Amino acid sequence: MEGVKIFEHNWTSENGKPNKMAILWGGMDKENPTAFMNNAVNEYVQTNGHNQFIEIHMDNPWLRVIIKDVNDIPFDDFTDQRL
Repeated sequence: MEGVKIFEHNWTSENGKPNKMAILWGGMDKENPTAFMNNAVNEYVQTNGHNQFIEIHMDNPWLRVIIKDVNDIPFDDFTDQRL
């Protein structure tokens, strides 16, 4: 989609299933960036199940994080990890 940049990260879960996380960024010059990015996400995911994360206050409607098969992510226990 024109005007949208994307970062994708692929991995294979322990059960051999392919997973993907994507960050879509765009619509900065659009009159209604929220609607523009809603359309971009719809075009990207098509009919695939996904989880979408949007900044909580919608102060940044230009950025969307999308994860396919979030339940298959090999999570670790949170101990002393830091960003």
